[in-house]
Order: sequence, then structure tokens, then C-alpha cells
Amino acid sequence: MRAASALDCEVALSGPLRRLDDQIPGLLPVVGDLAWSTHLVLVFEGRQFLDERRREH
Repeated sequence: MRAASALDCEVALSGPLRRLDDQIPGLLPVVGDLAWSTHLVLVFEGRQFLDERRREH
């Protein structure tokens, strides 16, 4: 995210594709329509795949 502007890129989160907490909109732009993007990155975060040691970090 921090390097995006130096690389002439934009980063935003898709509101319809994720659950947002109260802090996210203050940190990253949230868009309602994916049509503005040329690339899409899906990130899956799931605690079920992390052991106790990895959850600590």
C-alpha cells in the first residue's frame, strides 16, 4: 500500500467482497464497484490454518 503511489498504482478494498471493521475505511480506500481495477488480489485469512505459535505473531 505504501509503495503503490511510487509505482503509479492505486490500492483499494472492495466493500462488497469483504467484511470491514470500523478501522479499515480510515486506513484504506473502500470501493463499491470492482470495475475501476485492472487486477484483483484475494486474501484469505483463516485462524483454522494457524497453529498457536503463528497466532502469537
